[in-house]
Amino acid sequence: MNKALFAFLCSIPVILAAQPSAIAIGRRVHIETVGQKPIAGTLIAQTADGLVIVGPLGERTPVTTAALTRIRVSEGRSRSRGALVGLGYGSLIVGGGLGGMVALSDEPEWAPLVAVVAGLYGGVLGAGIGAIIGREQWTAVSLSPPRVSIRIAPRNVPGVGLSVSF
Repeated sequence: MNKALFAFLCSIPVILAAQPSAIAIGRRVHIETVGQKPIAGTLIAQTADGLVIVGPLGERTPVTTAALTRIRVSEGRSRSRGALVGLGYGSLIVGGGLGGMVALSDEPEWAPLVAVVAGLYGGVLGAGIGAIIGREQWTAVSLSPPRVSIRIAPRNVPGVGLSVSF
């Protein structure tokens, strides 16, 4: 039993090292590198020392693994987040714009009412547009490989310790 447990614990680093990459080919990625502006595109190739990203205009961008500082993977577009962002922008732009125009006109006493009514209208309009467009959601991917450490207890204490971190 102890030999089987020891063999299993020793095989964990090999099992973890054989795991496939966390990023599937064809996924939308957002990459930040040292000294360059962020790159967003589709992952088309991945090697041990780099990635190849295709941008929205079809340009291929090779990125070395050593230069990576952050990778995020797209989880798709969220209609609810888009609606919330649209609600905020629509309220501020339409309400503030019309309220400011009325405040500078001959009847500035109407400015607060116009700002509120126009803000509500702009918020509804912005939420509708935001829900149609959606907002892309990104999830960060760990750049460090999993670390595994195995410790054998001192001679007078039977046991083995295992630590796995991702």
